[in-house]
Amino acid sequence: MEITFQTVLTPSATTITLDHEVEKISVTEEKLPLPENSFHLFFAQKECQAIGRTIEPKKWDKVILIQLSWEIEAPHMIASLLEKAQASGLTIMTDETLDRKIPTNIQKKLATPNEEILTILSLFA
Repeated sequence: MEITFQTVLTPSATTITLDHEVEKISVTEEKLPLPENSFHLFFAQKECQAIGRTIEPKKWDKVILIQLSWEIEAPHMIASLLEKAQASGLTIMTDETLDRKIPTNIQKKLATPNEEILTILSLFA
């Protein structure tokens, strides 16, 4: 898979801008305000601790904000990433109100953006 993106590096953040379903990924040490249709991933020592819109773990050293286009709803992407994490044996905290059911017609649509997110996280997170 080829992923084309633009990157802006500042002392406080790395911001990756893409042209499709995943519009922007920001990697920082500070929690950023959430725009609509976005969510946070919290990491401690390179291991994901929490993912969601309202969850906030007690400790983290890196937080990633993922902003999606309107073609994909943030709760579906959160549920999809949680599913992958649990399949790998990870236990990750999430929003209490998250509906983990992903409609069948949406599952296939999540495959490419999911892979993009995981590939970029493996490089920058």
